[in-house]
Amino acid sequence: AVVSTQSTGSTMDIPGIIWIMVCIWFGITGNSFVLYGIIRHRALQLDSLSLWIVKNLAVTDLANTILVEVPLLISLLVDNQWILGDLLCSITYLYKYSFLISSLILINWL
Repeated sequence: AVVSTQSTGSTMDIPGIIWIMVCIWFGITGNSFVLYGIIRHRALQLDSLSLWIVKNLAVTDLANTILVEVPLLISLLVDNQWILGDLLCSITYLYKYSFLISSLILINWL
């Protein structure tokens, strides 16, 4: 469903924004719980290399959530387009693909 706002003339994709908010919520809470469980309680009984890989995957996903998805959500909520400038757009996409590649490399090590 697309909702038109009368004051700015822009449209917001409500299901898309809700989906991004859900991804942000689960990305931050889920990866924080994984890191907390591994670091504080030694919850996973894995060898040190596997534990290191899982921790790095959680950190990579948490950084992706905070540095890529949050700016995207802010832009969508404010004006339904990228409002943070060309430099931050380039940096955000650099982060996005860097986190993707690092996650793929880490998963291949498993």
